[in-house]
Amino acid sequence: MDNQYSYYQNLYNMFGGYNPLIDTKVKQLRRLGFVIGCGMICFTLMQYAVAALLQIFGLYSLYESDALFQTGISAIAPLVYVLLPFVLVYALYNREERNCVDIFDLPKSKELFLFSVFTGLLVCSIGDRATSFISAFVSAAGVDFEKPDVLDANTPMGYFLQIVAYAVIPPLVEEFAMRGVVMQPLRKYGDKFAIVVSAVLFAALHGNMVQIPFAFIAGLALGYFAIITNSIWTSVAIHCLNNLSATIISIYYTNHSEEDMFFFYAIEGAILVLGIIAFILFMRLKPQRLAKTNDEIGSSLKYSTVFCTPSVVISLLISLFTSLSFTSITSAGGVLFTVAMVALIAFFLIKGSMNARKDTRITKNPMYNFSIAITVIVTFFIMYFVMVLPLK
Repeated sequence: MDNQYSYYQNLYNMFGGYNPLIDTKVKQLRRLGFVIGCGMICFTLMQYAVAALLQIFGLYSLYESDALFQTGISAIAPLVYVLLPFVLVYALYNREERNCVDIFDLPKSKELFLFSVFTGLLVCSIGDRATSFISAFVSAAGVDFEKPDVLDANTPMGYFLQIVAYAVIPPLVEEFAMRGVVMQPLRKYGDKFAIVVSAVLFAALHGNMVQIPFAFIAGLALGYFAIITNSIWTSVAIHCLNNLSATIISIYYTNHSEEDMFFFYAIEGAILVLGIIAFILFMRLKPQRLAKTNDEIGSSLKYSTVFCTPSVVISLLISLFTSLSFTSITSAGGVLFTVAMVALIAFFLIKGSMNARKDTRITKNPMYNFSIAITVIVTFFIMYFVMVLPLK
């Protein structure tokens, strides 16, 4: 195959052209990114659909006031707004891409699985601490992050539903979507590339800055250990244990004073100790390195091709706007900081779109012009929204 690439590259260079095999791969990647982005948009639409159904059946006021009912809906809803959109994405894949999503095999080694799970849990804990640091830093700049309020169902049934809603259903459906449907077909273009793309989109799913930095860091670990162990069940286990520990801590502090920090430190300490031991044992197993790709596309073009398709741009901007709706700006400095961050994101999207416009080598693809237009229009709208908001 390498000789075939070299032959075509040399032939096309004689006429100022490009390798048609690489060109085909870029076109396939562009299509893949577009389909995945459509799944991300569908995820947002399905959330609104769930809310609309509650309104239609006169249950929305009950959802807002009854903790048990709200938790029960939270347990079922991910099956609608996470699972269904990415089943649709899977259905839109071609045969080769569908075959890549064969990720339900058991881990290739029990020891590697066990050490990976607790090492991954440690990385998630580190991500949580990093997110707290980021929140404190931007708070000093005049920006406070928030997340949607949820009611506490303080009954045995409520506790059971919380575990199902936060520690069982999300790990299953989100790992199927992100580490399965999204990440696996992208591995054709490199494991590191696939891990990063799935982590960014996993973060974008959360739609608030309290969770986005953590979700990105955790997503990197979840993708890595799913690949290293050759099983999505590893990332499901890490995800489940992380959410379970957070849920148990939350349940504990609904019935105890928040000044009683012993329980929190006991859980975090156990994760730290077990994680360090697991990491040492994990490294002693000498796990295989992530596979590299020799497709000669180049990292910059690969990331631009995926992230700057119109559907992915729209989904990222929706996540940004949703995040801002859960953000309190408390000073003029906070306004400047937020505008600067929005401008930075827009800069990368526009720069990436301009880079990706060249990816067909022979004819320009208009979808990236559309991505630039979307980014410019939405960025000005978001900046106006930020600057006219009253300071809190």
